[in-house]
Amino acid sequence: MSDKNRVPDSVWGANLALIIAFFAAADKHDYVFHESMHGSRIVIAERELLQAQLILYLDQIASLLEMVAVTNPDILLVSGFDTAKERRTHPRNKAEIEAHNATQAERPQDG
Repeated sequence: MSDKNRVPDSVWGANLALIIAFFAAADKHDYVFHESMHGSRIVIAERELLQAQLILYLDQIASLLEMVAVTNPDILLVSGFDTAKERRTHPRNKAEIEAHNATQAERPQDG
């Protein structure tokens, strides 16, 4: 997902907030990852939460790209995802569930 420009803007359409949130979380993770090298348990816990959140975003992005690939198979070639592997081979751990809950809490409620 490092080259968002290879996927047409029409793919993101109503999901533009998803890709923006993903890149924001990825940037924050990069910073926290480097800070966690100093051994702070708080920063390490934050890093693990961000990693789980990134996985959730990538699952959503992969699902979106799979839908688009029905009519445009070339999307899968430029997406950066490995199409030969299953996306989830393990159950979600506590950090992933917390990240999912945090992601849901950040979204504005409709209605």
